[in-house]
Amino acid sequence: MILFSGCLPVEQLQTYNLSLFLFCRYTFVPSIRNMQAIYNIEKLGVLMFTNNRTRKAVNHRDINILHQENNECKETKECSVKGIAVLSETRLVLTDAFNYCVRVVSLTENIQLGLLKLSSWPFGITKMREDRIAVTVPVSKEIQILNIDGEGNLSCQKVIHRGLVCCGVVYSRGILFVSYNHPHTKLEMMDTLGNVLKTFSSNTHGQELFKKPYYLAMNRSLDQLCVSDVQINTLTFMDAEIERKTSTFCDKKVIDDVRDIALDSDGVTYVCSFNSDKIYQLLDGGSTIHPLIGPTDGMRGPLSVAYCELTHRLFVGFDTGSVVKAFDINI
Repeated sequence: MILFSGCLPVEQLQTYNLSLFLFCRYTFVPSIRNMQAIYNIEKLGVLMFTNNRTRKAVNHRDINILHQENNECKETKECSVKGIAVLSETRLVLTDAFNYCVRVVSLTENIQLGLLKLSSWPFGITKMREDRIAVTVPVSKEIQILNIDGEGNLSCQKVIHRGLVCCGVVYSRGILFVSYNHPHTKLEMMDTLGNVLKTFSSNTHGQELFKKPYYLAMNRSLDQLCVSDVQINTLTFMDAEIERKTSTFCDKKVIDDVRDIALDSDGVTYVCSFNSDKIYQLLDGGSTIHPLIGPTDGMRGPLSVAYCELTHRLFVGFDTGSVVKAFDINI
């Protein structure tokens, strides 16, 4: 048996010394077409190992998100954490609707590092780089691109005016995915300059897919986008090109008043159930669902959720309060 492993770009194959493949009387002649296909095989996708075992959550700690000096809180108003994004193993960033601001929090020091006041309340948030995020501001109908310096201070780098009420936002590979619920209900793909690349609002029969899409989450490993719709209480899973819907989960008897969502690299979906004060885990694309965290774990109106792949830690924000709760997820 002759085994050949490895591949070369086509331009190299044409000048490659084929005598290297001469075994006795047999000569192996590589197919230019096949070798090009192998060279570009990453475009076909990747084979992923998925672990769909039920997760268990262990309370890690409460993270203070208000400004403190000398261990004394300097703020009197509670927060409403609409969105959370993990910047790194040591930093979180979140949107606070009550206080019209974006906050950067240290996970190691358990203190607020930076705060940026906005003209209106922020909603969705997503990490673009460790030093850059995107935030939606529904009332202003805009998306703000914010920079974060080494000390955790925030500054506005760019404003993308949309003229529509924008809610959810997620960033992946140079593209922003944004959801809108007024006056038109739709999803958009755009570049970081605000140029719209694609719009998705209805199925192949022209029927409206969403009523009030709030939150978005992306599984970058599986190229899967998830949309939560708070009006019809659904989770819709789509391909990352927002060209087709792959599945929809809807069961109000189980998940009551769906809010934010997070996806891990195994495809497990973590869902905030606002009215039932629970976080659920969806396995196998929603075919299996189990409660993960509940009222006995301190859940009171969970709004937002984010998952850290590096630490396997889940962060939960609330409608009112002064902390974000962190849970270790055991697989």
